[in-house]
Amino acid sequence: MPQKLVNSPLCPSEQVTEEQLKTDLAVLELDGSVQSLNRRSFFSSITALGAAAAAAGLLAYSPAAKAQAAAGPSIVDVLNFALNFEYLEANLYIAVTGSQPLTAYLGAGAPTLGLPSPISFDAQTLATVQNLVADETHHIELLRAAIFQLGGTPINQPMIDYSLGGKMSITTQAQFLAVARQFTTVGNGAYTGGAQYLAINPLALTVAGQILGAEAQHLGGINVLCALQGVLSPMVDAMDVPPVPVPNPAYFTITPTTTAPSLSGGGPALGPILTPSQVLGIVYGASTPATVNPATGIASGGFFPKGVNGAITTT
Repeated sequence: MPQKLVNSPLCPSEQVTEEQLKTDLAVLELDGSVQSLNRRSFFSSITALGAAAAAAGLLAYSPAAKAQAAAGPSIVDVLNFALNFEYLEANLYIAVTGSQPLTAYLGAGAPTLGLPSPISFDAQTLATVQNLVADETHHIELLRAAIFQLGGTPINQPMIDYSLGGKMSITTQAQFLAVARQFTTVGNGAYTGGAQYLAINPLALTVAGQILGAEAQHLGGINVLCALQGVLSPMVDAMDVPPVPVPNPAYFTITPTTTAPSLSGGGPALGPILTPSQVLGIVYGASTPATVNPATGIASGGFFPKGVNGAITTT
């Protein structure tokens, strides 16, 4: 007997099964409300710490920058923090394309829960995701090599739960694009926020800058796919501005304006800055569209049921 199909709230042009509908709703619930999808400006929400990070590159070799970096996490700690989220992205992209498992590249890896099966993508989307597989795998290798070169030890992959405790199972192209867009926007903000801690080391800052450039291309590509395919990818927090679907697509998530940006205080044409606490609040499921800074002391949840690995683990 054919399964009953219903209109997808995640991608109105698609029909999904009742089981797939559960995941659509779970993805949308990550932001608490479908109605919160809008192109609100995040600039008024940038914190003082985030604004300082925007100008950190200008002070790269000054005593003040060195003191600032010394007061925060170490360079190895920051690179290991980023490695958690490269694992998060890489495993998802590998799973949905049926590519070679990540453990085959690294020789070891922590267990993952709720990994999706390969998805039937259209040709354009499949080509994009296959490129993501290669890029994210290389990002992991690059970060691990940089950590070793700095005398540190790369973290092992933490436990990751892509089902959010059994709340969802990614089986459609729209579901994948919605989640991938969220992962990628968090990664972009995290690398930008981490720059202040890497400013005194040219190697580390260069590696992070190269990865940020690639991640920005990933986000732009996924934004275009979401907009063209009518996929709703909910806000992850108050600073996130998702792409707007057709018939009036807005592919990029920074609203144009005639006001000049400020290096000391943020502004238009600049991507959002996420502190480690803000990043963890999102991936632990502690942030909503109304959230700028999550509650302190949260150490696990969401996609990381046992928390992330490394020295930076708590909001």
